[in-house]
Amino acid sequence: MNSADKKYFSQLKLEDCLDELFSHKKNGTFLDVGCCTPFYVSNTAGLEVNHGWRGIGVDISPHDGSKWGSDTSEHDERWELRPNTKIYEASALDFDFQKAFDECDMPAVIDFVNVDIDTVQNNVEVVRKLLQTDRKFDVILMETDHFKYDKRLFEPYLDQVNSEFSKSGYEHRLNTWFEDDNQTYFQDAIYIRAESGK
Repeated sequence: MNSADKKYFSQLKLEDCLDELFSHKKNGTFLDVGCCTPFYVSNTAGLEVNHGWRGIGVDISPHDGSKWGSDTSEHDERWELRPNTKIYEASALDFDFQKAFDECDMPAVIDFVNVDIDTVQNNVEVVRKLLQTDRKFDVILMETDHFKYDKRLFEPYLDQVNSEFSKSGYEHRLNTWFEDDNQTYFQDAIYIRAESGK
């Protein structure tokens, strides 16, 4: 794909990071937990639109046809415009991921997982559930919203989580961040499956 034709949807232009991690892979697979809207600040829309990926979206209230977040959204927010994504309306904490993986004929190794439901503790619980399925995941992005928490409490918790995921073969490799008022804030933690070779 010509870089001039590349479309961006994510909040932090994560598409560039994912393209580098996956070497511009075509026809990959993803799971988007807390997908919310088809395009607005989506971390998986670029994979589908730019590279033909397919996947599963899970959200307790997926928005369809709304101008979520902006009255001047440049995207038509209808899930039917993302035909490669199977949407499940459900609470991620109660969702049967194994059943959905089987229903959607997802491969033994899913390329990318995006987890973004409210509170980092809930995100951690979702990742724990995923690690109990029979699938493996090459890259897991988990929103931490580090900036919302007291560092004295949050950083030891995240260290504990990183240690736990490491025992399951996932290394905390990267963080996404943004700057505001000359402050740097970490937003997401990215975990790489050690056996993936990435």
